[in-house]
Amino acid sequence: MIDSIITWAVQRRLTAINHFRSHPHEVQRELLRGLLHTAQATEWGQRYGFADAFDGRELAQRLPVSSYEDLYPAIERVLKGEPNVLWPGQVTWFAKSSGTTNARSKYIPVTRESLDAGHYRAGRDMVALATALYPSERILGAKPCLWAARTAPTLFAPTTPAPASAMCRRSSCRICPGGLSSCALLRWSWPCWMSGKRKLSALPATYSTSM
Repeated sequence: MIDSIITWAVQRRLTAINHFRSHPHEVQRELLRGLLHTAQATEWGQRYGFADAFDGRELAQRLPVSSYEDLYPAIERVLKGEPNVLWPGQVTWFAKSSGTTNARSKYIPVTRESLDAGHYRAGRDMVALATALYPSERILGAKPCLWAARTAPTLFAPTTPAPASAMCRRSSCRICPGGLSSCALLRWSWPCWMSGKRKLSALPATYSTSM
């Protein structure tokens, strides 16, 4: 019964999936307008005139192609807790790269909007497609297993991250870096309602030193 209800709920995304598959350019333009509108009052948005609501071609002309080193002064300010630099509000979550390009890890800001509209929505879309393609399978009958690296203190975050319950209340204000690809951040910010639908194993603490 519960599986049927959840399946019906996730399959409601199929209409949206079919829409952006059929109208990719229209959806991309709408997404760009939304991002520019949201970020127009930030320092970055004011510098490049996001309030003008320009299109993708003008975006390429206004915003310079930048390396991580070019952006790092702004990212460092965000790491130190300064709000409204690159995105509205204070960003507290950062994906930490493995440092393969220049032997130094990079900190990539991860916003709540990015998790909600990116990772979580992609997960729901995959489940929706799976239930549509394989209706006889009990896709939601078992728990997914995630192997996650650990989040770890840094120069900018000398304390350990807040517990997952704080993220559920949207009240965490500590700077928390972790490996996004290995679900270190996702395991802390997983929606409360999914807590009982997963099996999660954390890799040894020493694993984070290789990130």
